[in-house]
Amino acid sequence: METEITRGSLQISQFAFYPSVEAWLVPVKTGKSGILEINNRHGQLIYSAQITRTGECRWDGTSASGLPMPAGVYQYVLRYNDNSLDTGTVELVY
Repeated sequence: METEITRGSLQISQFAFYPSVEAWLVPVKTGKSGILEINNRHGQLIYSAQITRTGECRWDGTSASGLPMPAGVYQYVLRYNDNSLDTGTVELVY
């Protein structure tokens, strides 16, 4: 499920998914590469992955060490190699 809120030039994307059923398809801009970072509510990095130019990147709700993360809201940051950023939130629902 996706929700987008736009106020002026600010755009915030919010997503929710059930990790026991599916992986979240991260909204990567096609043709860009970089790094996906997932942070918990305290701002601690819990997961990161390379973004390839194919535009396909998924997160299954686990930490970098493969442990399932608890239900809740997480911030994502897409850091592209051209120094642009996309940010938003993703909610894990169990």
